[in-house]
Amino acid sequence: MPRQEIDKSSMYLIILLSLVVVAAGVMMDLSRVKSAAASAASSGGTVWESPQLLSSTAFDGAFIPVMKGDSTSRLLLVYNQVTETEPDHVENPYYRESVDLGLNWSAPRKIYSSDQSLLQVTFAFDTNNEAHAVWRTEEEIWHSSEDEWPNSATRITSASQKVFSPDIAVAPDNSLHVVWSQFDKRIYHAHSEDGGLNWSSSFPLTDGSGGSVEPAIAVDQGGNIHVVWEETIPDPEGLRYEIRHLIGTISGAEVSWTNSAATLSAELLNARRPAIAAQGEVVHVSFANRISDAEQYAYYLHHTEQTGWSPLVNVTQDGPVAMNSSIPFLLVPALALCSDGPSIYFHGSDHSNGKELIIGVNDADDQLLRDQVNAGDVRAIRPSLVCINDTLHMVFEQVLDPDKNHQIYYLSKTGHALYLPFILKSG
Repeated sequence: MPRQEIDKSSMYLIILLSLVVVAAGVMMDLSRVKSAAASAASSGGTVWESPQLLSSTAFDGAFIPVMKGDSTSRLLLVYNQVTETEPDHVENPYYRESVDLGLNWSAPRKIYSSDQSLLQVTFAFDTNNEAHAVWRTEEEIWHSSEDEWPNSATRITSASQKVFSPDIAVAPDNSLHVVWSQFDKRIYHAHSEDGGLNWSSSFPLTDGSGGSVEPAIAVDQGGNIHVVWEETIPDPEGLRYEIRHLIGTISGAEVSWTNSAATLSAELLNARRPAIAAQGEVVHVSFANRISDAEQYAYYLHHTEQTGWSPLVNVTQDGPVAMNSSIPFLLVPALALCSDGPSIYFHGSDHSNGKELIIGVNDADDQLLRDQVNAGDVRAIRPSLVCINDTLHMVFEQVLDPDKNHQIYYLSKTGHALYLPFILKSG
């Protein structure tokens, strides 16, 4: 055989062997990817990123973070920042935003400034992606739209009443709806048809016969207003607590409410701290069930007009969680809605060192295994989260000094879809 033909045969053999080696490498890499994916799926998704500090340690503390995303995927975080410790402890509402899905954040900025404490700030986006913040003083509920920060605010409540726990939602017609609790043990609602310039009179949703606190509000795509809260029930053997739900219907500038509230936690004795979110026509609710400091659970259910409420699901997984004795001593759930179902996260100790972790589950109906977010060497509490393009974004408080120095951290993870990477080269 001529030498040229031998060289060609050798070349073809080398090419064939190279292709076999490359294919084997690809299969090994795919196997590693599948193995990693299977491992990640057992904990509810891929590994969370390292937490990123968002509050300023130059201040004495930051509390109760709330994060949401608008339709452009902008992330907005609001929280209460300690601005003065002497002579009085003063907290004011601050915010930060990210337009690149959490890679970079704006500097901390004021929503509004006062020499008295402005507490429990939260917000909602309207259909134009403008944020509307609400907060409380001891006796008043206030609102400010994003284009007014930090210069202007409007008082929602007219009478001087001790008020607590405001929450806000926006209807498809862009009307604003706010709920809160008052010292008279009732839940109240007010709404605005003009972006918060003018507000309706405060309307009581409960009669005060027990004790109604901790309201949360959401509006579904049909414009139905859903309010849930914690109701205190007197009992000969001691107080017990229920989660109740009421529906309001928007008709022009008026809102009409159903005659009676539904009880969502009938089989539980100590249901507390509800969270609510709406996606299309489906309304999702999660809440805590506190047996004791050392035994607390998270529950979930959902509602549609066609089917009503689903059965209760215990989503705590792997047994109950415990709470530290200092505030908050209740499990506080947070909801995020991804394309394939809800994610529910909360804080609680796994009893290994007594310090609360941020833990939760993805897709409550399927009850995937418990997902641990942080290391657990420092107390972590009060998560808030949002899902954008099936990526979970979360903020939470880290307790550096109980009752004094809390700081806010951010992190994210893609946990609802598996993306195989392009394999450019083996080894």
